[in-house]
Amino acid sequence: MKKLIKSIGLGFFILAVAFPSCQKEEMKEMPSLITYQASGITRSSAWTGGTIIKEGSDTLLGQGVCWNTYGAPTLEDSVYPAYDISFCGCRLVHLTPQTTYYVRAYATSSAGTGYGNEISFTTKPATVSHLFNPDVTYDSVTDIDGNVYKTVEIGTQVWMAENLKTTRFNDGTEIQLITPDDNLLYYVTPGYCWYENNEALFKDIYGGYYNWFAVNTGKLCPSGWHTPTDEEWKVMEMYLGLNQADADAMGYRGTTAGSSIKESGTINWVEESVFASNESGFTGLPGGSLLLFDETFGGEGIIGMWWTDTELYPDPFNWGYCRWIFWDASFIARNELLKRDAINVRCIKD
Repeated sequence: MKKLIKSIGLGFFILAVAFPSCQKEEMKEMPSLITYQASGITRSSAWTGGTIIKEGSDTLLGQGVCWNTYGAPTLEDSVYPAYDISFCGCRLVHLTPQTTYYVRAYATSSAGTGYGNEISFTTKPATVSHLFNPDVTYDSVTDIDGNVYKTVEIGTQVWMAENLKTTRFNDGTEIQLITPDDNLLYYVTPGYCWYENNEALFKDIYGGYYNWFAVNTGKLCPSGWHTPTDEEWKVMEMYLGLNQADADAMGYRGTTAGSSIKESGTINWVEESVFASNESGFTGLPGGSLLLFDETFGGEGIIGMWWTDTELYPDPFNWGYCRWIFWDASFIARNELLKRDAINVRCIKD
């Protein structure tokens, strides 16, 4: 009998110890989050993020956003890991045009994975369209590949009003196609690429992306044309309102010159910009770039960038001059860019 009582007592003791432990496990809370609405939506990318409003009852093991095309995304779908509890810089890439995506912020702890509210957005269509200035008279030029470009007279100069997209130099030589996998860190050979390596989608929208070594051959543009020098860019900029001191400066320059060369509307820009008149007819597009520092494409819909054929230093691992415009600004920026980076090119008539 005493043995039975001891056994029963031991059983109650085990239950008494184990039950609170089970309760403790059941009471663990998963993280709670808010998902940010998407912004900067283009044909192939968008920005989003989220905020952790409650970390739950345990240490966080990871956070970010996940997405798919059918709803209620989880970690089994596409994922962008973030490194902060308030993450607004999550850039979703390699998206399909005119497709609806569903996104949720997530955070994981030992208690499990918590998800934020679901948001959705639709990428821009794959439409190839450029909004030229109807009040400007355009002419045309054809490159060695048979691509035809609109051209426009701006002051004393004649410029292409579209980005170059040739795959051959004007002597017929093939230009080497490059990708981020080619280890651009040591790449000093003339080359070109298409945005996100997607020729079918982006060739006829933004044209080709060339490194400075292709520009420096002097054979990139059609016969009778050439890539503009830094000084030739200044000539156009001063015609559009910059003074000599502004033209010679680095960084952001001018007040309305950027607006004068920027395509208006939202066909290609992420949002309508009040700083886009395209008064000159140049029709600058937001093609973005392929940059060396992370060997990824970026900036489509947000920034337009073009080479000059002028270098800052003769060292092949240094910089050349470029120009760029931004979606919500009216300036034209003059900056240096690593020669191994790949951006768009506009040609100017000899």
